[in-house]
Amino acid sequence: MMLPITHYLYLALALFGVGLGGALLRRSLVVALLGIQLMLVAVALCFCAYARFFADPGGQIAALLIMLVGLCELAVAIAVALRVLRADSARAATLLDDWPGTLDVLDAAGTPDRSGTKGQAG
Repeated sequence: MMLPITHYLYLALALFGVGLGGALLRRSLVVALLGIQLMLVAVALCFCAYARFFADPGGQIAALLIMLVGLCELAVAIAVALRVLRADSARAATLLDDWPGTLDVLDAAGTPDRSGTKGQAG
């Protein structure tokens, strides 16, 4: 039994919406990159659905190319983020703001924390 193409398209629409929300509504660079990757996966899913529906392998080839472009984009973005983090360690807190426990690790590494109570218990 073959699922209708609308099931695939609704799933792709939901993935794209979640990715768009993650890319636009979060301040964290990592979450924004994950949102962009999720949007690329949604577009690739649309291509694969149309390739299966029309029995044309061109859609699967396009989906593979989308994944390749997404991997290259992710590699460049991670390289830029690491460069920024190494150049200015004070920005590390703003780039990774949404990750729990990240500020504790940065504070232990010697960067000034935001509360001004470095080294004080309680």
